[in-house]
Amino acid sequence: EAVDPSTQQPRGWPKAKPASWPVESGNRFLRLESQVSGQIENLRLVVPVPSGVGALELSFRGRVPALVRGEKAWFDARVIVNFKDAAGGLAGSAPPVYFRDKTADWRSRSARFLVPEGAVEIEFMPTLFKVRSGVFDLDDIDLRPVDRASVEEEVARSRPPRDPAPEAP
Repeated sequence: EAVDPSTQQPRGWPKAKPASWPVESGNRFLRLESQVSGQIENLRLVVPVPSGVGALELSFRGRVPALVRGEKAWFDARVIVNFKDAAGGLAGSAPPVYFRDKTADWRSRSARFLVPEGAVEIEFMPTLFKVRSGVFDLDDIDLRPVDRASVEEEVARSRPPRDPAPEAP
């Protein structure tokens, strides 16, 4: 693990106020801490979409040792994945992977999603989304290519069935 000695964070990650890189039992991990109640606190890492990749799997371990959710039930700790096109516009998003309750222990999470047509960058954002207060820890973050056809099948199975078109009179 290449660590920047001035910040003690892994090289290549952006420097951001809500983020720190503590070490626990010899293991370095990412920690986000809410700074202001009701604000969005996140760390934004942008990486290129590998050439020819049509689907990805995100896996990580996470825990939320402190969390007071915000005004709405979905104001929580989450990982957001957006895709950007060549002009910097939003090409699509993956469903967020969220934590809605405090967790003292590490929990493994994963999600598989399609890469939208025209996407050239992946925007990976661990986020405390409008919480009153919170701490969100992430470790063992892995984003890897997977078979597009298998993810397309998963997406098709998760959609509710459509009503058939009405017959003409």
